[in-house]
Amino acid sequence: MDFFEVLRRRRSIRVFEAKEVEEYLLERLLKYAFFAPSSRGRRPWHFVVVRNRKTLVALSRAKRGGGA
Repeated sequence: MDFFEVLRRRRSIRVFEAKEVEEYLLERLLKYAFFAPSSRGRRPWHFVVVRNRKTLVALSRAKRGGGA
């Protein structure tokens, strides 16, 4: 698949399934997320994986406009 095909197929997901992401897939996604471009190559982001539903809901409520 070429770059323009990737752009054409891009979409926003607004509803998520309550399925747990498999560990190998999560590791792969995080690995490639670190390759995403950032201003001046600073890579200012941090990733937090939350697997506990109650914790996820509490974090979402702590941030205005958060979703869970």
